[in-house]
Amino acid sequence: MKAVLKGMTNDYVDLREWEPEDPLDFSLDLLLRIGSSNTDGADNFDLVVCTPKWLARYSDAGIWGRGMLVVNRYDLDLIRSKVIEHIGACSGDDWMSTASRLSRVFLWEFEGYKK
Repeated sequence: MKAVLKGMTNDYVDLREWEPEDPLDFSLDLLLRIGSSNTDGADNFDLVVCTPKWLARYSDAGIWGRGMLVVNRYDLDLIRSKVIEHIGACSGDDWMSTASRLSRVFLWEFEGYKK
């Protein structure tokens, strides 16, 4: 099953207009809407995008890496490209196997959910 990026947003800023004060020192939370290429639906996945400079300011406290993409500078086209590239590498036999692969990097809204 092929998954596709159906939306990429932030709750506080319009990504089409937002730029960080310092493109070499920023952190940005993203909500990714990812779903099957043959349906309208999508699940939510979270991702933090940041730079090494931003990480260096907070590394004394310790930082976990899952759900995080580290880039050298802010470039929304590059970020979107890396997200799409990773999604393309996560195909599975069905949505559950695909979403499970996606959740190895992105934080899936249904991870750990049990009926």
